[in-house]
Amino acid sequence: QSVGIVERLDANGNVLIALDENQAQEELRSIWDSGIRSLAICLLHAYKNPEHELRLAQIASSIGFSWVFCSSRVAPVIRAVSRGETTLVDAYLTPVVRKYLAGLSHQICQNTGSKLRVMTSSGGLIDGAEASGKELVLSGPAGGAVALQAISKQVGTPKLIGLDMGGTSTDVCRIDGRLQLEHETVKAGIRMTVPTLAIHTVASGGGSICWFDGVQLRVGPKSAGSEPGPACYGQGGPLTITDLNLLQGRIDPQAFPIPLNLQAAHDRLAELLEQVRCNPLFDSMDADKLVSGLRQIANEQMASAVRAISTEQGADPREHVLVGFGGAAGQHICQIAEDLDMDRIIDHPEAGLLSALGMGLAQVKRSAIHPLYAPLDGLDAERLGQIRNKLRDQIRLELQAEGVACEDQSFWGQVELRYIGTEGSLRILWDDHPETWVSRFETKYRDKFGVTRASHPLEITSLWLEGSSPEHSLEPVAMTQDESLPQRSISMVVENQRVDAPCIDRRALAIGQVISGPALVQSSGSTTIIDLGWQATMRSDGSLWIERAKHGVEQTIPKTRSEPSFEGGFDPILREVIAQRI
Repeated sequence: QSVGIVERLDANGNVLIALDENQAQEELRSIWDSGIRSLAICLLHAYKNPEHELRLAQIASSIGFSWVFCSSRVAPVIRAVSRGETTLVDAYLTPVVRKYLAGLSHQICQNTGSKLRVMTSSGGLIDGAEASGKELVLSGPAGGAVALQAISKQVGTPKLIGLDMGGTSTDVCRIDGRLQLEHETVKAGIRMTVPTLAIHTVASGGGSICWFDGVQLRVGPKSAGSEPGPACYGQGGPLTITDLNLLQGRIDPQAFPIPLNLQAAHDRLAELLEQVRCNPLFDSMDADKLVSGLRQIANEQMASAVRAISTEQGADPREHVLVGFGGAAGQHICQIAEDLDMDRIIDHPEAGLLSALGMGLAQVKRSAIHPLYAPLDGLDAERLGQIRNKLRDQIRLELQAEGVACEDQSFWGQVELRYIGTEGSLRILWDDHPETWVSRFETKYRDKFGVTRASHPLEITSLWLEGSSPEHSLEPVAMTQDESLPQRSISMVVENQRVDAPCIDRRALAIGQVISGPALVQSSGSTTIIDLGWQATMRSDGSLWIERAKHGVEQTIPKTRSEPSFEGGFDPILREVIAQRI
């Protein structure tokens, strides 16, 4: 429910029409009478002058509203739509989140003296009692991004791309010396102005359902979930990406935590094949081509997500190292790297648990923003210093309340700049060298948009500062080779043939040992496929560094199995079939 309030400020925050408190009282009372107890207040130009919003908040509190959120406090920025929608999200989610976290805190912290902290979408920890809904929308994937930053520092490689493939979706993020933040993001059609890690999500997870819409094959966005789960779980579930990987020998049934029903996966595949063949354009489709094509669709969806946070932002993925985490990423990682023309992959020994590991490594963080909208040329260093001191003092108090001593606090900030008269803005590091801001902005602008506007004046739209507790380092995994583990092989589809490939327990690998693909490496919580044309080397920290095989190194397909795969040999993959249809 929404209502309009009689008042108006001009663009500079001056009062044009005074707040009609009687009319406001009547409108707010009608909302209260309808049963609503959480209120979002957003007035035009309130970021410049919050007076009317704050007065409305006082009136609402006197009426009895339990929760009142003012846009001038939630998101003090110029954009009224995103400011209003962010405030609405906060008013909708925060009461529910606080109630849940209060109950959780009571259960686990009572009589222990411990404190409940939760992960925010920006990759920091915050006291559960102070958490707001707008900060937690992407808190789950943020854990993986924090782990990715820790890996970057551990291995000394500043540019990494993380591919987190779980059961329902795949989340991708990028590191370039530091986690990439977005300060305005759109999720589920809602604009939110809140610091959020630049995480792109696509519906390609292990449980994503493979189906046919009558015209084309689809993977996702619906998921089989944990119940009934993929068809191979034996609970009547649909065909999913997990089933495809099982059918192609990219999952070791002997190492899976539950028994897998291979026949159920075959049955669901046969049902889908029958549907596909009803279309005359696909009457020559067989089971092998169908599995291969569906996997290719899933791989391309994940590769497209990587492009969204790299190429589309002016960053070349080929300059990065790809890191897979989540239980399913390793089954696709080499093929996705090939689609992106990337040459290097890191497979962490705890890939299946990296998001949880990242939450354990996260820092306590607080941030604050100061809207400015002033020409860069007319802004002196003294005013910038005053703003920085004000923001730092505010954050310092918040961190102290969290138990972070002043001497343990560190700060960094960003300056948001744009060409005067334009809407698009970019952020650069807020440091003590403003004379370099123009050149750094133009370099970043050129990387993203391909052009610059020479000699065009800039303006600062906002200044943002973040304070945090000390960093935690990622501890290397102690590697001890277990030579007693048996050597096995697994039937795997390679280059359109069914072959016997090595099935290796990670614990059996010695430091420095090199594995040439195709091979399956089984870890605790994840499976990694070393595809043909790739080589993996075991490192002392427990990670596998996977690279394209060097030129001159012969790569051969292992001995072909005599029995057919599903329905015989492979024909050209689905992409060619679709191309012919087009």
